[in-house]
Amino acid sequence: MSPADQPMRPGVGAEATRARNVQPPMASSRAGILVRQALDLIDAPSAALDPLGQIIEVNLAWDATARLGGAAALTTGAGVSYLAICDMAAGEDTDGAAESAAGIRSVLSGAAPRFDLDYPCADRWYSLRVTTLGGFGGVIVTHLDITSLKEAELRLQQEERRLHLPFDESMPIFALIGEDGVVRRRSPTTSRLLGLEVDVVLGETAFDRIDPADRERAAIALSAVASTPGATERVELTVIDGEGRRRQLDVVAANLLHDPDVAAIVVTGSDVTEGRRAQISRRLESRLMNVLPTSVVVTDERRAVVYWNDRATAIFGLTADQALGRTVAELRIGALDDERSDEIRAAVLLRGRWHGEYDARRSDGSVVPVHSIVERLDDEDIGFHGIVAATVDISDRRRLESEVAYQALHDPLTGLPNRSMVLDHLDGALTRAALRGGITTVLCLDLDDFGSINELVGHVEGDEVLRAVAALLGSVVYAGNMLAHLGGDAFVVCCEDLVDASAVYVVAEKVLQVLKAPFRLGGELRTLTASMGVATSVSSRNGDALLRNAESALRVAKGAGRGRVELFDDVAHQRARQRHEIAGQLEQAITEGELATWFQPEVDIVTGALFGFEALVRWPHPVRGLMAPDEFIAIAEENDLIGALGSLVLTDACKALGRWLELVPDHPLTVSVNVSAHQLADSGLASSVEQTIDRCGVPADRICLEVTESALMDTPAAASALRALQATGVKIAIDDFGTGYSSLRRLKRFPVDFLKIDREFIAGLGTDDEDDVIVSAVVNLGRSLGLRLIAEGIETTEQLAALDELGCEYGQGYLWSRPLPEAEATAFVHADHRRRIETAGG
Repeated sequence: MSPADQPMRPGVGAEATRARNVQPPMASSRAGILVRQALDLIDAPSAALDPLGQIIEVNLAWDATARLGGAAALTTGAGVSYLAICDMAAGEDTDGAAESAAGIRSVLSGAAPRFDLDYPCADRWYSLRVTTLGGFGGVIVTHLDITSLKEAELRLQQEERRLHLPFDESMPIFALIGEDGVVRRRSPTTSRLLGLEVDVVLGETAFDRIDPADRERAAIALSAVASTPGATERVELTVIDGEGRRRQLDVVAANLLHDPDVAAIVVTGSDVTEGRRAQISRRLESRLMNVLPTSVVVTDERRAVVYWNDRATAIFGLTADQALGRTVAELRIGALDDERSDEIRAAVLLRGRWHGEYDARRSDGSVVPVHSIVERLDDEDIGFHGIVAATVDISDRRRLESEVAYQALHDPLTGLPNRSMVLDHLDGALTRAALRGGITTVLCLDLDDFGSINELVGHVEGDEVLRAVAALLGSVVYAGNMLAHLGGDAFVVCCEDLVDASAVYVVAEKVLQVLKAPFRLGGELRTLTASMGVATSVSSRNGDALLRNAESALRVAKGAGRGRVELFDDVAHQRARQRHEIAGQLEQAITEGELATWFQPEVDIVTGALFGFEALVRWPHPVRGLMAPDEFIAIAEENDLIGALGSLVLTDACKALGRWLELVPDHPLTVSVNVSAHQLADSGLASSVEQTIDRCGVPADRICLEVTESALMDTPAAASALRALQATGVKIAIDDFGTGYSSLRRLKRFPVDFLKIDREFIAGLGTDDEDDVIVSAVVNLGRSLGLRLIAEGIETTEQLAALDELGCEYGQGYLWSRPLPEAEATAFVHADHRRRIETAGG
């Protein structure tokens, strides 16, 4: 049954000739090449049979054995029916042929997973092993030469004393195990496999070299064999070799303990590691190629498809059955652009590789964006020349990129273009205007008092108002012009090709008029007004500068009142530049500690005793002289400097208070520090205040933070911020009370200790009946809520007398003192302290 033996059997030549008329299906395929490569990994003569029993591939050992026996490829190679050879075998040396044929058929039919048979042939012994061919169908037939093993077994039976002679070098896995489980002898091949010294047994047990995960299974098999004389067990085990690597063994254990010539359990077998690895590699390679998120398509030199995985089906819409054997051109897939196809093909021919993106055509004519890596394949060993393309569908990435690009240029609330897109549009518009004449105009529009709308209906409905405004403005913006949303309640209209600057006012009037249409808000009909700043390309030829000019004009318009339109001019521009310069100088002054904190006394109206000070920042400008807060606080807020400025003033105030308390420890002095709306919106304000007070070592309840009423418009957020500040121990005062938007209705929602009556109302006391009524109402409100009252801007004794009569507790103003540097404020403390002592002594 070996390849060398086959031509000597009657009738073999005729059957082989008939069999070769049928071309084996895998002979020239990639699968056939893989099978041939796997067979060549097996040292013993081996052949692959198809489901009909025909030889489809043989290995080198098979060919060599056949040539040694004088056989020709015609009778031993691909195309020969191996089952026919076995069926027609006759004469000597054909023992087991019929049994072999039956065993092969049982494995082919699936009745048995494998078949093994030991048989003699021409004075030698062979072991026939039949196993399935995996996913390809058919079986692998292997003839192991076990002559040495059989001879050794015979010698063991006949010559007990010679059992301890060295085993033959060519002997496969072989070992003798005693009844106690200790290895008595092993073959040189076995020793070398396990990395042990040949023919030296150190008394190790049968399990010492077995992988721990397999030891229990090995013990069960050995126990089953040992319990019954003559019993055998076959098992696949993993052992650890001398280099620490795991190897697969296919072994049979036979109980010959009862045989006086052997008296051991004989273990024989073979190392199947490489074959097993090759089998696993082939199986996993096939599965991996189908689970990859990448389409893999291989074409030969004729551009016909020879490999097509599942992902290729998903991307191009064709199954493997539909694609294999057809050219790419016939399948009508690939790059949509013919020039792109030519570019890819030329790059692969010239450099062997191309990668990049293109739009690919699918089988149904639709288009899918892909990224491909295309490489040339040249395998001389198998004589294959072709191209492999690994392709990924990038539709999701393209969609995400498009969304990101859209979001980068559009406002998420209204869907209108944002500042970036406006600037890009303006640069193009100015270029066009320069070529064909005309004026490009930018109108910056800001809704008047939009904060009170948010306060009335909340931010959600406020956003709906902004979307409605966007729709109204869109109705009067001509095609070709741009409407954009810059954020908040600021919108921009960009107009091209205006004849002259006067046409700007026509556009502005239309925009303002459309906003005056009444709409229902919070259950009431309301109208909107807006302020607008306008700039034209007459004043600027740069998109960024043009937009900034319009925004500068808008600030002027809002400063002048509601519903106004201001056209940018050089004077306004100069003012804006000055503010920018001041902002830079202010930042430097804060960093270098050039600002000074002054203090204005606050006194008890009844006794005239010093109650405390309000800390007020001053800037000794090197050119402009001493600047009051009104000249730079707004600039600080616009340029995000107010936080640093506020921290500086609070630190100076706490340090000054500490020094005064050392001078007059028993004096109930307080120091008030102003907090802006920008600072109040900072979630870290309370923590910063607490750290500053702790660092300066002053009592927290001697610090009062003054917040303007207008800073409390966002009631929930403001209330939360004030509660956080109050938790640090400081006092809270509402400054300029009566001038804000919340009035008295929301006062009870805030944790407040003081109300400061604005100087605007104090100025009219005794001369303006309305001011008298307002001040009286504020004082009565404060007293009813348990709050203390401080009147600002007291300059006359008449005002003081009126406040005293109304019951106001504290006051500050020029009647007592202007704001003082710290040294003069310290003198004021000393003087007040002396008066207190004198009063107490008198």
